[in-house]
Amino acid sequence: MKTFNTKTNPNFPQVQDINCEQVKEYLTKAALIDVRAQGEYEDLPKLEEARHILLDELLEDKHQLDASQPIIFICRSGGRSAKATAWALEKGLTAYNMAGGMLRWKDVFGL
Repeated sequence: MKTFNTKTNPNFPQVQDINCEQVKEYLTKAALIDVRAQGEYEDLPKLEEARHILLDELLEDKHQLDASQPIIFICRSGGRSAKATAWALEKGLTAYNMAGGMLRWKDVFGL
């Protein structure tokens, strides 16, 4: 797998952000987890390849994550997914944050 072109997240220095174009390229090569709240999940586009897990449930370890591939976290604007990414990194997982979230995705791809 090609290495992502990343930028350090301004709020979580341990988190590496990737852009939505890279996420689109790796839709089937990474585990995508959408941590948006239910209302946000209904209001913006959804990625069929993404698994929806509420951030609170994720942080409470209520879901098992696949450590065999990189994980890309997604949310509405990139804040909660950065928090989820920081959490996953603390657990020893390979994880990235989609910068700008689904708002950016909608701006770029219009879906």
